[in-house]
Amino acid sequence: MDDVFGSTATLRHQDYVAAVTKIRRHYARGKSKSRVVMGEDAAAYMLSRGLARDIPDAEALGRRMAVDHVWTHVSGAVEFLAAHRLYRFQQATVAETRLAIEAARVAAAAAAADADDDGHMMDGSL
Repeated sequence: MDDVFGSTATLRHQDYVAAVTKIRRHYARGKSKSRVVMGEDAAAYMLSRGLARDIPDAEALGRRMAVDHVWTHVSGAVEFLAAHRLYRFQQATVAETRLAIEAARVAAAAAAADADDDGHMMDGSL
C-alpha cells in the first residue's frame, strides 16, 4: 500500500482520464456496462500504483481482468479515487489519505454484501 502514495502524488489527472477513455471505448463495443466498469477499475488500479505510464498496459490489464471476471466495481477504483481526490486536490496528508482509503474499503465491503447473486450491485451504487 505504501507505494500508492508516492505515485499518486505525481499522477496527472489527464493520464487517468485518458486511460479510462481508452478502456471505456474498448468495452463499449458490444460489451455489457459491468465490463466497462471493470475496465475502468483496472485502469484506476494501475494508475494508483504508478504502473500506467504506458497506457496500453493499463488497457491490456483492464481487458484481461474484465474477461476473467476477477475485478469488481468495489475494488481498486474506490481506493484510487479516494487517494487521488484527497491527496491531489485537497492536499491531505498521507495519514489522512490512508484513513479515507480504509473508510472507502469498509464502504465497498458493505456495498458488496448488498450485491445480488450475479455479482451486480442491486442499487447501482458503490
